[in-house]
Amino acid sequence: MQKIEENVGQLVAADAKGTISALDNAILSELKLCTTVMEAIQTTSLPIISSQKLIHSMASGLNHIVAGRGEMAATVRHLTSIKRGSNLAPQSFGCPNGLADGSAADGSRAEPLRVIA
Repeated sequence: MQKIEENVGQLVAADAKGTISALDNAILSELKLCTTVMEAIQTTSLPIISSQKLIHSMASGLNHIVAGRGEMAATVRHLTSIKRGSNLAPQSFGCPNGLADGSAADGSRAEPLRVIA
């Protein structure tokens, strides 16, 4: 059994949550920029070749951020697996929005979200 100090587990969990939040903010910022640029393109006489290169570049950048967020999700799964095999298994540091299978870091099941219109 891997021995991990509780404060180390708390720090890693906090940093993981912070990183995911930063990635989400980066995605939101990129989407805002895309919207602003698209609006600017519509009000200018920028040649289609130039605007296409710009749009393609922005889309590529956004895809990379989204892919990085996916890798961070894999990192959280690995961290959770390591924690489960350690002395910290009974501890719950909270998982960023739960795991893909709907379970929380402490092994409990999260209730599904319900959208009310």
